[in-house]
Formats: sequence, C-alpha cells, structure tokens
Amino acid sequence: MQFTEDLRQQYGKEPRDMELLLKKLYVRRMAADLGISRIYPSGKMIIMKTNMNRKVFRLMEETMASETHRNSLSFTGKEIKVNINSLHIDPL
Repeated sequence: MQFTEDLRQQYGKEPRDMELLLKKLYVRRMAADLGISRIYPSGKMIIMKTNMNRKVFRLMEETMASETHRNSLSFTGKEIKVNINSLHIDPL
C-alpha cells in the first residue's frame, strides 16, 4: 500500500473515515485481482461473485494458513460464500 504510506509521509496519519475508505479500496483491488467482481452480505453470509474456476478456488483454499478460514468458504459455480458465523471478526 505504497499510496497510503506516501499520503502518511506527506500529511500525517489519516482520519478514521479516510482509513476505512482506503481499506475498502485496498480490499476491492485485491478482490479484482482474484477475479471477484462483487462482494455483498446476505444474512450470515458474505457472497463474492467471481469468474474463478473450481481449480483456482481449490488452489487458493489450500494456501490459506487458517483451517477456520478454509472451513468457512464454499464455492458454488460463480460465487464464493463465506459463513461469518464460523469466523471471529474484529470490527474495523
């Protein structure tokens, strides 16, 4: 996140709202790099629309260090679903 570091060096620590915006942009950029076109909540799930195939999904899943995170994912054709009930997520 060189862009963020450059901003901090020039202007100092960003306000909380700007920090959240920068985090959202970073996540969207990473998602786009993985072929994820949309991320949205649905009940106790987070749905990610993707053009990823099952082979790539399995490769990504195998490289995840956390078994908890691996077990929270499911792949259904053009969607990756994350069961947030099985995750311990700290609020931003």
